[in-house]
Amino acid sequence: MDSVYSARAMYQANDIKILHMETTSKCNATCPMCLRSVNGGKINPHLPLVELGLSEVQKILPESFVQGLDKVFMCGNYGDPAAASETLEIFTWLREVNPKIQLEIFSNGGLRSEKWWAKIAEVINKAVFAIDGLEDTNHLYRRGVVWHKVEKNIQAFVQAGGKARWDYIVFRHNEHQVEEARQVAAQWGVQDFQVKKTGRFFSYSKTKIKEAQEVWDKDGNVEYLLELPRNQEYVNKAFAKGKTEEKKTGNMKSYIERSVIDCKVAAEKSVYLTSEGFILPCCWLAIRMYPWYSGKGKTEIWKIFEKVEGGMDSVNALKYGIEAVIEGDFFQKVLPESWDLPSHEDGKLFACSKTCGRKEFDLFRSQFVGASKTQKITDKLFEKSRLGV
Repeated sequence: MDSVYSARAMYQANDIKILHMETTSKCNATCPMCLRSVNGGKINPHLPLVELGLSEVQKILPESFVQGLDKVFMCGNYGDPAAASETLEIFTWLREVNPKIQLEIFSNGGLRSEKWWAKIAEVINKAVFAIDGLEDTNHLYRRGVVWHKVEKNIQAFVQAGGKARWDYIVFRHNEHQVEEARQVAAQWGVQDFQVKKTGRFFSYSKTKIKEAQEVWDKDGNVEYLLELPRNQEYVNKAFAKGKTEEKKTGNMKSYIERSVIDCKVAAEKSVYLTSEGFILPCCWLAIRMYPWYSGKGKTEIWKIFEKVEGGMDSVNALKYGIEAVIEGDFFQKVLPESWDLPSHEDGKLFACSKTCGRKEFDLFRSQFVGASKTQKITDKLFEKSRLGV
């Protein structure tokens, strides 16, 4: 097996400390900037609607592997973990196998019952709820999410002893409600409130930053626009660097292509499990599997597997198990060697270049700039709410 290893091999299976898991590609929402839908309208025609059950997760993850983990979090690329049939059962099994493990769920909060959320509060360490506005605005991005369900479910979770965080993506249509939402979070007993300065106004297909995003109905008609906030405090700081490069070259492609890749998940010893049972290093590669504007097998993530014996099936953990996949050709040789290729045309992955290449253009981490300040404000509000002030 050692003969497969590249000089830049990511890690070995027994190094993994964090598992990012997507239990399902199903969801109650059609968020316009999520590739699960076509700009918020019809469901992505290329996306397989699947989920992982407890027996499948147990087949993928040996107990010895789970016992070596520090953290498992369920946060979907395409789906909401609460939409999967056995998410609670999976979390319960993980807790039984590794009592010290950190367990987290990310959800829009509009699925399941209050009873279910109260039960899961007894098992996991934290729930992160994606709520982008208040009753009159949340649905403009979280299309299909019913507000009263969110309100009841979160309060049930908190009242059962669960620790919650509210993640709030700021757009032009909801920027005036940030502080009011922070107050609501405190009233509900939510302990953390996180403002997110979205990086999703960056277009993969056009390699440029958009000022607005069209929102479509199921027939492809434009209903309204999502726009960047006017308040620069809520705009992703990486956009400024991106726009500078656009002015220089007319396109950001060459700027991203020339980046030196320093893989984030290799450093943090993290790996990603898709709802189909594939193991990939991260969600940023997995999300490129099924963009609605491109057919299956046509994106770069599929093309790199043309260099791997067995193709995409070689990372099928339902067939081979997670440890064998990580020790295989893709992780140990093909992917890390692609980082040193001269261009995207030669096989250097655009997703790797963009996400782990330019620190000054880190759209993901720039979403959370100012988080510590936000935390302190929330703590004060939460204490006032707890005391009835």
